[in-house]
Amino acid sequence: MSIQHAVLFRFVDDVDEERVAALAAGLGTMPAATGAVAPDRYRHGRALVLNAGSWDYAVVAEFDSADAYATYRDHPEHRALIRDLATPIVAERCSVQFELPA
Repeated sequence: MSIQHAVLFRFVDDVDEERVAALAAGLGTMPAATGAVAPDRYRHGRALVLNAGSWDYAVVAEFDSADAYATYRDHPEHRALIRDLATPIVAERCSVQFELPA
């Protein structure tokens, strides 16, 4: 069973693009830092805003198991990234995890 994880962010109105770049750089380190997901199964990026009401940023990852997802979610480096890079610039966040068919 593989677990798909998707997160959407809406940034605060006065977000500084340097802080968005720092978040993106930090997210790019998560596969290696947590060891819970392969780099080719972890994607993130700024929204293209092709539709009204779009969120600002997305993270999509595919984990081998619910345990691997939990390892990522609870990893100290991931928690630090949320605390130091995401929380200060994120106004809204939503996420979903779902099982992918084998």
